Order: sequence, then C-alpha cells, then structure tokens
Amino acid sequence: MDIEKGLIKEALEEAAKHHHEYESNILGGTFDEAWADWYGAFMIGRLSQLTKPSLITQSLQMAADMHERDPNREMPWSEFYAEYVRDYFQEVPDESEDFGNTGSEEEGLDG
Repeated sequence: MDIEKGLIKEALEEAAKHHHEYESNILGGTFDEAWADWYGAFMIGRLSQLTKPSLITQSLQMAADMHERDPNREMPWSEFYAEYVRDYFQEVPDESEDFGNTGSEEEGLDG
C-alpha cells in the first residue's frame, strides 16, 4: 500500500491539534492513554486509503515506541511518525477491496 508521507504528516498534525483540544476540554488536561486509538480513528477519516483502524493504531503505537527510543529526536515528531507509518503500510498488503467482506459473496447466500 503506497501512501504519501506528506499526507500522513498533515493528518497527524491535524489530529494532534484536535486531540489537544479533546484532552484539554473533555479530559480536563489529563493525558489520554488511548491517544493512538483516537489518532487512528481521526486519521481514518482523513486518509481513505487506510481502511482498518486497528492497523493505523498499531502503526502509531509502534512509531511512538521507536520515537521514544530514538536518541536523535531532531526530526519533528509528525515527520518521524509519518515516515514510520508510511513505511509500515508499504509492508502491509492492500486489503481495501476485502474490507467488510465476510465471505458470503464468494460462498453464495443460497448455500
């Protein structure tokens, strides 16, 4: 699956802006432990090529782990995450055609 890093970066930065408002206004300034789920859902709305929220959430959590361990965090976080997510999805097969397919179409409904 080929996704442009710039599109991912823009979606991340927009998600960050809105998530900050959510943490401030809804959570009363408390850190949201489920931030990757929130970002994933937001980004799915922005990046129609990404069809499975669980995959983008997983890639965000993995990017966070890698970023935390990176001693040279000179790259802006959104660029680092965008690069990681892009690379992650280049390794994931494109399943967009199969999303929501339960197999009943192939097997037939008549049995």
